[in-house]
Amino acid sequence: MVAVARELIETEGPSALTMRRVAARLGIREPSLYKHSRGRDELLAAVVASGMRELAESRREALRGATGVADALGRLAAHQRDFAARRPHLYRLMFDRPFPRELLAAQVDVQAWRPVVELLGSEERVWAAFAFAHGMLELERTGRLLPGAQLEAVWRVGLDALEGIASVPLDGAAAERELDAYRELVADLELALAAFRRDRET
Repeated sequence: MVAVARELIETEGPSALTMRRVAARLGIREPSLYKHSRGRDELLAAVVASGMRELAESRREALRGATGVADALGRLAAHQRDFAARRPHLYRLMFDRPFPRELLAAQVDVQAWRPVVELLGSEERVWAAFAFAHGMLELERTGRLLPGAQLEAVWRVGLDALEGIASVPLDGAAAERELDAYRELVADLELALAAFRRDRET
């Protein structure tokens, strides 16, 4: 049932998912689905959970053989971009809307993010990294940053900043230092964009 729901979402988008269509593809009557799922939201959450499990496994695989923090961050970024490009509807379902925690399978979200937490050292740092990566993917998706040198340079600036954040030890003063690092990340991104705009004008 989850596999059928996921196929519908990946080919046509979340709006295509209805209990009636899932039942039709399975060759059963719609009321029979409710023996296995309480409704559409629960089925959507099951699809999200399947995506999270896949993401956890593929992130681990992407990090296999990484030679350091910079290499690991680059691999994770490339993996996230590839995942979003190959599965755009699933990616947006997973990350563009909140899900009630009680609908998601226990620990599935935690497991998906564990490789990143282990790399960066704290959940707060992971949220900062996700905010950067998700924002970049939205800029790519909407065409605000077109494929090419500028796009790759902005990714590089952000990853370099995250590498610096990862090197900061976590102690009593870590929060203030991390805040400074996040401010530097934003400043670096603004400088990189300004430089490319100047290059285009000349």
